[in-house]
Amino acid sequence: MTSNRRLDKKIIYLFGLVFPMTVFLVVLALKGVHPFGSTALFSNDMDEQYIAFFSYYRRVLLSSPSQFLYSFSNGLGGNMIGIWAYYLLSPFNLILLFFPTNATATAVVVLTTLKIGFAGLSMTILLVHKNRKVNRLLVLLLSNSYALMSYVINYNSNIMWMDAVVLLPLVILGVERIIDRNKGVLYSVTLALVIITNYYTAYMTAIFVCIYFIWYLSLKKNVTFKIFASKGWLFVRNSMIAGIISAVIEMPNLYVLSQSKIQNQTSWSGNFLYNPLLLLVKTIGYYYDDTLPIIFVGSFALTLFVLYFFNQNISKKERAKTGLISLVLWLSACYDPTVIMWHAFQRPIGYRYQFMFVIGFWIIVIAFRSIENLTRVSFKSLIGLIEFFVLIVIFAIMVRKQFTLLNNAALFGTLLTEIIVVFLLYYLHRNKPLIVFGLIVVVSFQLGANAYFSYNGIALANNTKIDAYYNDLNLALKRIPKDTLKNSRVEKTFLRDSDKLNDSFQMGYNGGSVYSSTLQQSVAKFYRIIGQPSRPDNMNYFLSYTNGTVPMDTLLGFSYIFGQTRHDKKSPIMNNIESRYDLKTYKKLSEKKNVGIFKTDALPIAFVSNGNVGDVKLRNNTAIYNQQKIINGVFDNKTTYFKQLKVKVVKSQNVEKEELKRGQIIRKSGNGKSWVELSVNTSLSKLVYAEVRNQLLAKAKLTTDAGKVLSFHTLINNPIVLSIPNGGKDTIIRMEVEQDNLSLSDLRLFEFNGLRYKKDLKKVHAENQNNNIQVAGNKVSGTLKADQNNESIILSIPFEKGWQMHIDGEQVKYSKVFGTFMAVKVKKGTHHLEMNYVPPYLALGFIMSIIGILLLVFEFFYERKRQDFWRGN
Repeated sequence: MTSNRRLDKKIIYLFGLVFPMTVFLVVLALKGVHPFGSTALFSNDMDEQYIAFFSYYRRVLLSSPSQFLYSFSNGLGGNMIGIWAYYLLSPFNLILLFFPTNATATAVVVLTTLKIGFAGLSMTILLVHKNRKVNRLLVLLLSNSYALMSYVINYNSNIMWMDAVVLLPLVILGVERIIDRNKGVLYSVTLALVIITNYYTAYMTAIFVCIYFIWYLSLKKNVTFKIFASKGWLFVRNSMIAGIISAVIEMPNLYVLSQSKIQNQTSWSGNFLYNPLLLLVKTIGYYYDDTLPIIFVGSFALTLFVLYFFNQNISKKERAKTGLISLVLWLSACYDPTVIMWHAFQRPIGYRYQFMFVIGFWIIVIAFRSIENLTRVSFKSLIGLIEFFVLIVIFAIMVRKQFTLLNNAALFGTLLTEIIVVFLLYYLHRNKPLIVFGLIVVVSFQLGANAYFSYNGIALANNTKIDAYYNDLNLALKRIPKDTLKNSRVEKTFLRDSDKLNDSFQMGYNGGSVYSSTLQQSVAKFYRIIGQPSRPDNMNYFLSYTNGTVPMDTLLGFSYIFGQTRHDKKSPIMNNIESRYDLKTYKKLSEKKNVGIFKTDALPIAFVSNGNVGDVKLRNNTAIYNQQKIINGVFDNKTTYFKQLKVKVVKSQNVEKEELKRGQIIRKSGNGKSWVELSVNTSLSKLVYAEVRNQLLAKAKLTTDAGKVLSFHTLINNPIVLSIPNGGKDTIIRMEVEQDNLSLSDLRLFEFNGLRYKKDLKKVHAENQNNNIQVAGNKVSGTLKADQNNESIILSIPFEKGWQMHIDGEQVKYSKVFGTFMAVKVKKGTHHLEMNYVPPYLALGFIMSIIGILLLVFEFFYERKRQDFWRGN
């Protein structure tokens, strides 16, 4: 539908940018989101991961560039390319540099609002270029429907995905230029930006772009095989240029993925995940639900999309092609193998339909195609549309039990909006400003109201509590000498929550915990075999050093452990994840707010030992055994530091016991609570640790005889080691039985000879007392003295191919020890160690990117020369 009332292009672009931003900010103000209230725009992964990565981003660009490639805040240390490639390479992130760390809540609002605005702008640019005659106010309504669709509102906490939403219209504009004008530079540049900002959504974009290319080319008349081959080669060539340009990031990132996510195997069924008709319910707005794909784009766009297939001004052939593509996209969101395919053959975590932005885009584009060819809406179409939307609401009422948050207000609010939009479209042909104004009001209200009510189902964090937590942690960190904080590790027994493990990134210290989709598998495996919580599988990607042991604290270089010593109502967000009763063996430096600061006897990150650590073999599911073997390897002895204790059942209630070869099996019986009390005899001078299999953790709650719960990180699927309070001869553990068939063999208790361990540890400290190790991002250096020939420099740094090691100026080869770390043999004497980390394939990627840029420049001048040739003829 065209109109003589056309706004200047620059003005419509400005409105395309500002309008969705304004609607979004009004919604945030009404919801009391910071800076309009105390609630931060942090939910799910934004709260758990991204805000900490944003702090790291600021720190690297403003003060610590050496941490760009490698950081010891990444678990025990890790390659940072994967985190940059997935989370941090959006150009919008430069905004973060203008906000201090304690203003991250404001920065995130600005960042999110700008991305929403630029999504509206890019869609406006695309639609204006597609047809300059269409009423630009209607263009504005469609572009805002895109910028504020439910995918954007519900998933904007995954802020790095929003760049694909912003860039997709420009990529598609590039595709159309390839077909219409034989120009591919815009396509190459925008696709390269999509790949660089987030490779994951770039993969989804690439699949959709291929579908769109075929569809759009098929709409052209007289397309011969020669023309198809020519356009296809131009499309493929410029796609390759985009990929080559991004190689400086993606080549080293592919290596990171090969060491992490790609190692996980994904299974799928050949079934539909749900009845495809249920997607009709997701066209209803004003509520939040992510159990099924999110496709709400507003009544205006949806109505035009439906009208497209009944528009007689569009050929049946085109409508059939569009209908086929629409059906394929629809079913691909329901069928398990295609859902897995959309997610790069990895089953997604939490957000199960992350590709739906391309389907939302498709609906908007077809809606625009509809309005391009719409002269007027017939009365018959008006009645048919109303009947169609009434049927959707009736169907939604029939299946509403499957949508827990779907209420009457959402159902009838959407229906009312649909009816109003249909009537306004019915009278639109009269070209009266009041009709267009009415559409603007209705569409704006619906998109804003949908965002408002969607946030009712999204749990947002309390910014005041977050600030209080980090203030307490910052006070504790200030008590540690700067040199020690820089060159050793720090960990805690508490977190903001069990899945918020990135405090080391947030505060800039070297830690042992991390939550990241690019988690290195070898480190995760090491944590599992020493009894630390980790999940390197398809459910979560994290390491948590919250329940360490005395020997692991010292051998892994944790110089300080922070423990929550009391509960302060002013900082209720601090959650004690692990009850570490062994901290009493350390010197308590001080106490700040809720945090007790304990100084350990940690060894440096690099130290000399005469142990033959290369021969140490570790086993799965035997955490205490593995810790014992590591100690013996470092100390070069066979001393038994952990002694297994005999466990006796002394009391029980409402349980049945059965003796089997693999130990006693406990089953619930009777009414009321079921529990078993276990007793061990040990010396008060010893520390007591429990090795607990995950089967038991899932079936019982462990408490002390005083009723204190033995807390641990709950998001685990591996055996863990817990510190137990030592009661001497009457050390009691109570197991509250929550499920049947609980095996007592899944709980093993050990006493640890801490006095003997300290005595032997002093010998290693004595040899390393004059050693000086400096840690600075991707560089490690210092001097170490070996008292004997053939000793080992052991580094509690994860083994990675990117490390180059020089001793006394000569490059040496290092070996992997304990399945995870590095070691190298040295002769007697003082040695100078220099290590530098460069991610594998970074140099190759850099060369490829230079080639890609040169190819792009050649393509640009080739296009201009070809254009000048045709103009001359």
